[in-house]
Amino acid sequence: MAQENWDQAYVSTKNIYLNGLYAVQNFPLLLAKATNLPRQLRDAYDAALDSYDLLLTPTLPYVASSHAAPDAAPLEQMKKQVGLTSNTAPFNQSGHPVLAMPIGLLPLVEGPGVKDNVKLPVSMQIIGKWWEEVAVYEAAFAWEKSNDWRKM
Repeated sequence: MAQENWDQAYVSTKNIYLNGLYAVQNFPLLLAKATNLPRQLRDAYDAALDSYDLLLTPTLPYVASSHAAPDAAPLEQMKKQVGLTSNTAPFNQSGHPVLAMPIGLLPLVEGPGVKDNVKLPVSMQIIGKWWEEVAVYEAAFAWEKSNDWRKM
């Protein structure tokens, strides 16, 4: 990566690269072990989907927060993002079909807009079995036709 690209990269991106470099240098067998984890994750979701047609989870684990100040230190910038993808990233690894859709509005818990009672959309994700995307689409369509998320 060119130095100017590195300098312009977001702090979380830099953190990922630096953690990866550290892991490769200090834990040479970690990649081999980590390669097996997505299969274990897939098996666990497959087992849950043996009991249920679909799974529903929140898309985000919390109401979206404001951005850190432009001049915030790197740790302050990353602090706002910790856990943000904890409900979505597992499916990037397991390969299960997932559709996220808005299901209501919740008030901000911090940042600009709290005083004005600003509300932000929140969403759920519908997770299906491998190769059953149509079931995910049908469930989303049925929910959307029966509910007006803007009033929830």
